[in-house]
Amino acid sequence: MSPSHKARIYAYTYQAPHAPELLYHPKLTHLFMFRCAYRVLVMYRRRDLWGLSSLDFDPHRFLDSRVHEYSTPNPLIFLLFNTGLRICQGQQFAYHEALFLVRLLQRFGRIKLVEEAMPPGGRVPKE
Repeated sequence: MSPSHKARIYAYTYQAPHAPELLYHPKLTHLFMFRCAYRVLVMYRRRDLWGLSSLDFDPHRFLDSRVHEYSTPNPLIFLLFNTGLRICQGQQFAYHEALFLVRLLQRFGRIKLVEEAMPPGGRVPKE
């Protein structure tokens, strides 16, 4: 972590996520902000956030009743699109694309790859 110093030219109050009362920051004082790098892969393996099965490959933990146990009380632990100032701008586009793909698969009962229609460099090798 590396601290960065920023001076505020006005006074303000803010509510910290787990503080019971408002916090006051006076005018023209330095605010120490820390940059913190984290790895999404490591965050999904934390037992304190995801329980004892955090090291197991289990994509259903986001679909069944465990969603209410883990993600509902702390929605920021699901980091697929991040949150806050660094939220993914393509989040809604990705959701709409996934919905479109699901509807496409529901409409057609069978999808077949026609290799003759593919360019020569994109074809699957025979061997």
